[in-house]
Amino acid sequence: ANNSDCVVLWRNGVPVIYPGSYPGIPTLGNSFFVNSLSGDGQTTVGYNGVGGSANGFGVYNVGTTLYWNAAGGTQIMPAIETLTAAQFNANRPVDVRASSTGNIAFATSGVVRSPTASGFVNSDGTYFAVNSAYRGSFEDAAGNIALPFQFDGRVLRWSPTSGYQQLPDFGPGRFMTATGIDGSGNRIVGLVVEPGPPSNNEIQTRAFLWDAANGLTQLPDLSASLSNPSLAFQSATMGISRDGTTIIGYSRAADGISHPVFWRGGVITDLGFLAGRTSTTADIFDVNFH
Repeated sequence: ANNSDCVVLWRNGVPVIYPGSYPGIPTLGNSFFVNSLSGDGQTTVGYNGVGGSANGFGVYNVGTTLYWNAAGGTQIMPAIETLTAAQFNANRPVDVRASSTGNIAFATSGVVRSPTASGFVNSDGTYFAVNSAYRGSFEDAAGNIALPFQFDGRVLRWSPTSGYQQLPDFGPGRFMTATGIDGSGNRIVGLVVEPGPPSNNEIQTRAFLWDAANGLTQLPDLSASLSNPSLAFQSATMGISRDGTTIIGYSRAADGISHPVFWRGGVITDLGFLAGRTSTTADIFDVNFH
């Protein structure tokens, strides 16, 4: 993908511009991205990244999840749920704050919960792993606005024939993001963001696996403890093999450095580093990509 309002697919090394373009949000403009391709090559998943301003203040929105197949062309994934402003404000499924003040913001119009940003597709386009967000207009009591996109930290599996299935979660204050789905569509991987050590502002993340048969589990870290107790545990998945047996990603080891790893059968394996690596600083971030 690129930022020129078109999507490119390589077939046998030859780039082909997609027929038509992914629909965007006309009021904010578009950039198009594709991040997942089905095993049979017939379905892609992407999103439109949009940016602009509202009431004089800049906003950024990671965009709506979209998919394409030869039968239906480009399609926006359907809404997960639609709420009136009163319904949203009564239950406040996410904590919305005005961007300039940090004060509580409330919906001023209807709110739609929909898939957002990266999505992932299985081998034959029958299942997708998606993340979700609430979209609407939000203001505090003084009229200060909040971002129109409010990520809710939940992961769902979607089927064009049977609809949405929301995955279980790890409890309040822990926000999940999907990063892959296996070929069958029965295993979804990702990371969960959770509170870090009280002495440090680092973000703490843990890798997870959801299995349709066995439920949600946290994947093990390289180490049960860190040499520097002020550091946060940081692990995440970056993808899962089509047969669902191998998960790749990274995990912070006892030395404070994030190592590329894979998980197989619930066991984590350190992949080590390229020859010649000498840095020992804790802020080095090493990730392998699938």
